[in-house]
Amino acid sequence: MIADRELFYFKFFNDEDKQTVIDHGPIFLAGRIFVVRPWSPTVEEYRNGIKVVPLWVKLDIPKHLWTKRGLEMVTSVLGDPLCMDEATSNRTRISYARVCIVVNLVFKFLSHFLVKFGEGNIVDIGVEYEWVLEKCSFCKAFSHSDNKCLKNPDVPKLFSNHNQKQQNQNQNQDSTSKPPRT
Repeated sequence: MIADRELFYFKFFNDEDKQTVIDHGPIFLAGRIFVVRPWSPTVEEYRNGIKVVPLWVKLDIPKHLWTKRGLEMVTSVLGDPLCMDEATSNRTRISYARVCIVVNLVFKFLSHFLVKFGEGNIVDIGVEYEWVLEKCSFCKAFSHSDNKCLKNPDVPKLFSNHNQKQQNQNQNQDSTSKPPRT
């Protein structure tokens, strides 16, 4: 593993181990999200905060769309297709397709959507998410909910140590500058 200030880079010695880590998706440690994805030049875009995140979805797809092109067409309605799991790729499990898509901050978690293909054929695709991202509606970040956002006016603001010390000093001065009561 190699790390810099914001990113961690892992080198795997075999593709099977690498795929296992990718298949398990983002990891949450100590209240922070760690996005796991294959390296590409676009990974560097994560330096300034998470603007997109990979998300595993299970899709109820008709068998005639169960091709690489068909899956890409269907998943592109939700986001950018990244990869599919081995069982989907090899068609060893046909009850659902499991595909990893990249979604942005305005992603809406749909339970199903319609796809039009061919001469007016419309298919209703069911969607199940392996986990639903906690997303703040105030700052649009994936890392926390509305009730923890500093931009939410209803969230109590905490004083910094400096502000608390200043407030304590002001209170002490007020109490020492007043003449004692008799």
